[in-house]
This record gives sequence, structure tokens and C-alpha cells, in this order.
Amino acid sequence: MLRADNLRSISQRWPCREVQTRQLACLLGSGISSPSTVVVHGISATCKSTIVRAVLSALAVPHAIVRSTECITGRHLLTKILWATLEALGLKDEWEKFGKGRCEHVSMLAVLLSECLASNAGKKTEKFVLVLDEIDRQREAPQTLLAALARLGEVIPSLCVVLILSSTPRPLFLQSAAVPHISFPPYTRKEATAIILNSESPPVYGLPQETAAKLYPHFVSAVYDSLVGPTASSIPIFRSICEKLWPQFVSPIVAGETAPGGNEWDFSRLLVKNRALTLPPRPTASAPTSNPR
Repeated sequence: MLRADNLRSISQRWPCREVQTRQLACLLGSGISSPSTVVVHGISATCKSTIVRAVLSALAVPHAIVRSTECITGRHLLTKILWATLEALGLKDEWEKFGKGRCEHVSMLAVLLSECLASNAGKKTEKFVLVLDEIDRQREAPQTLLAALARLGEVIPSLCVVLILSSTPRPLFLQSAAVPHISFPPYTRKEATAIILNSESPPVYGLPQETAAKLYPHFVSAVYDSLVGPTASSIPIFRSICEKLWPQFVSPIVAGETAPGGNEWDFSRLLVKNRALTLPPRPTASAPTSNPR
């Protein structure tokens, strides 16, 4: 299981993913028997790969992570899995003992991985986690590759295969009903704004910290409602928009401009002043063309 301080650290760095963190820790912990295959799925920018990597590092479980999109063919993927496993187990210098560092098919990979796990510093590895990131985007992959890789954990008792998918899988896509699935749904409005507000507002020279702390939460919510909305799953884009617009949004305060009515600048007055920033761009209508007679 994951220690409380490790769980707290992960939750602070990547908020709103505590449920998924606990699920991964319960399935991949070193003191328990893990399933042969675990499926992690969700659209892009939902922190799937990051959380999996962080949990495995916190658990101190031997593991190897392979990004499938970096592999040109299915054969390239198998060879990269072998090399990643050798490196994780400290056997990279002994690559000639394991198929001379080459792997042609999944059945050969099963044999080589078994030998690697049995030869780890002269002792058998109790548990090893193989993570295949974005495996559903593997190029030039035969239809049976995914199911075959998922069954590696059934052939090798000490191996657990984690498949990270970039979309929701269809029912029984691995032809097995006993595979645990962990879903990473898109961030809600509350979660997305909480993640952005988890860090301080971008520094703006001349803007008092107290003023920034009072205005920034309202600004982030306004940006979400007016510009981000359906793309809230992409937290980096949301953060980038806030960082770019924030200095311009508070520029009337920094420039010493007088607020309407001679009052202090509050969020409502700044929003009216910068309404062009928070309005989505309107499509420009093309000029009508006269029909030739």
C-alpha cells in the first residue's frame, strides 16, 4: 500500500486524482498479489501516465515504461520492451544472454522476459510491472498484438502488465472479463479551476500580492467559462491561457488608470474593461459578391 505521506505528496502535485492514485496503489503494491493485467484509460491530458509513473516510483516496485508511439512497428515495440526491462533490472550490459537484444514475436518475448526476471542479480523478482503507454496508438500493429501482450502476465507469474489507452475501450476488448479498469475522466469545471489555483498567480510587476490573490480566482473562473469550456481536459492549455491573459487583464491597475466612477478596480470593472479578452472570437462574415449577369 501507498504510505500516507506519499499519497499526500502525489495529491498535492497532481490534484483531483486521489481516487485513481489509491486504486493503482491497491493493485500494484509490493505486498499484495497484483492482477496479470490492468487497463488505465482516458482521453489525452488527464494525467494517466504521470500518475502511473508517480505511484510506481512511490511504491518502489521494479517497473519499465514503454511509450508505444515511439515505436515504428510491432516488432520495434517488442524489442523496446525487452531493452526497457533489461535496463530496469540492471541487466543491460548482459543483453547478449537474452536473445542478443532482439525480439521477433510475442511468444519469444514471453520467454526472454521470464529469463530476465529469473536472472535479476541471481534472485527471482517477486513483482515487475510493465507499463505500455498509449498502446492503442501503436503503428503497424496486428489485431492480436494487444490481447497477446495483455496475456504476458498470465504466462509470467511475477509480471503485471499495465495498458494505458487514450480512449475508452470497448467491452471485453481483451476477450477477458476479469481485467480491472481504472478510468481517468475529463476534469470538471471545479477540478480544472482548482488545479490552476493550486499554484500562485503569474507574477506581474507592480501588482500587489493581496490584489492578485483576490482577483485571480475570479479571473480563472471567467477564463474557463468564456474560453476553455469543452477543452477543460487539457490543463496545460488552460494554464497557458491564464498565464498569457493575466498580465493584460490587470494592466489597468499596474498602469495606474482610474477606475470608472473614481472607485478602486474590482473584478467586475476589470472584466468590463477587458471584455475583448474574455469574448470568444466571432467568425468574420465574408463580403457578399455580386452575381454576374
